Amino acid sequence: MILTKEDALQVLKENVHFKDLPQKFKEDREVVKEAVKYDCFSLKYAGAKFQDDKEIVLIAVSSCGWAYEYVSERLQNDKEVLLTALENFKNNISWVSNFEKNIPTTLAQDEDAKNKILECENAIIDHEYQSDKAMIEYYAKNYDYIMKVRRGEPADQTAEPEETENE
Repeated sequence: MILTKEDALQVLKENVHFKDLPQKFKEDREVVKEAVKYDCFSLKYAGAKFQDDKEIVLIAVSSCGWAYEYVSERLQNDKEVLLTALENFKNNISWVSNFEKNIPTTLAQDEDAKNKILECENAIIDHEYQSDKAMIEYYAKNYDYIMKVRRGEPADQTAEPEETENE
């Protein structure tokens, strides 16, 4: 049973979800601050005052750009919060694309924000291209072997598929 603030802080370190803590701890700034360090999604369950607390919000979006979704409207219009969220979300094109459509109008024309979105999209495309490139190289090196196996023909047992450089 979680009776003290120290208990609450300890269980957060042990992967107990913030949302499962008693309400009194969800209203404690120190507990909320620790919770978003361990799990950025804790911001979702924090009160509105914490979703509007720039220090707490920056901790959350620094570890996970997804947390931006739970940031107050006022701080969604904060350039530092926006750029920090984007910096920490370079691995999901759908989020970046949706984010771009919903970017606050106060920042829509900001060159830094536009450049960060472009950087995120390019990083994602580069990552996806590298995966595709490795697959194409694998198929190119092993075409005969793969086609024999697909046709059900005996494949030379000594001719195992070749590894690509990326594997």
